[in-house]
Amino acid sequence: MSLQPPRVPSLVLAGLIVLAASPALAIDLNKALAAYLYHFFNFTRWPEGHGLTASGGFANLCLLGDTQINPDIESIDGQMAGDKTLRILRMTPSASFEQCHALFIDYRSASLREGILARTRGSPTLTLSTAPGFAAAGGVVEFARVDDRLRMKINTRAMRDQQLKISSKLLNLAEIVTP
Repeated sequence: MSLQPPRVPSLVLAGLIVLAASPALAIDLNKALAAYLYHFFNFTRWPEGHGLTASGGFANLCLLGDTQINPDIESIDGQMAGDKTLRILRMTPSASFEQCHALFIDYRSASLREGILARTRGSPTLTLSTAPGFAAAGGVVEFARVDDRLRMKINTRAMRDQQLKISSKLLNLAEIVTP
């Protein structure tokens, strides 16, 4: 079965474009980050057998970090992402990430990030972070604050290595990183 890009209502895509470009909404970057994390489940396709291809069930967004996760991210726990219930799971650096469909890494330490990226490399886990240089270091998605806006950098090589397909509509909103 081939993986087709998801069909996403135009309103959802328009909302992401507004979050990426609107100075009026750029003030609350935590809300924008939560919205992006939520919508990545609608704009990403995982390979067969990773639990997101069958209908129903859970989509696991794992949070790993040394800072307190903001309440806007916690607010998406239990929301529906397509036909899946989004579940937020807090992880420790020594945990197994096999149950994570997406892993948001909030570590400031480059050595910890590199170790976690090495452990997830080649597995179908969408890795995301706000850490500078994350995409260039092998993470799939890096969020960066630019002129009071939240911007994305996507490492397409890491995306392919992780066996993920991100919608071209979302790729068009991002800066493409090819290390």
